[in-house]
Amino acid sequence: MQWEKDRVRQGTTENRALSLNDLDIPFAELPVEHVSLAYHQRAVLGSYVLTAFGFDLMRETLRSLADGAPVSDAMRAALGSDVGDIERRLFAAAPVPPPTSNPSARSQ
Repeated sequence: MQWEKDRVRQGTTENRALSLNDLDIPFAELPVEHVSLAYHQRAVLGSYVLTAFGFDLMRETLRSLADGAPVSDAMRAALGSDVGDIERRLFAAAPVPPPTSNPSARSQ
């Protein structure tokens, strides 16, 4: 996974990476030059969510996505963080913990 993280970080530095908000776009609709990097971005995002928030919240996020929710809405509902917040945490110089791992605290 480190190789994927490095590739995404390089793509971000070189301003080639898609915003995580744009990851709602089906791969078939992406320009060819973005497809490989988008795969890596989604893998890194999934790994981060699983590690930072746990399996149950990851599953809740995936269920929302399967029901047709946009990525940011699914993350906000399940994780209490939107895509912009996750993106800032994911690419911070030092890992930033999620706001809370207590589901009842997110809904207040």
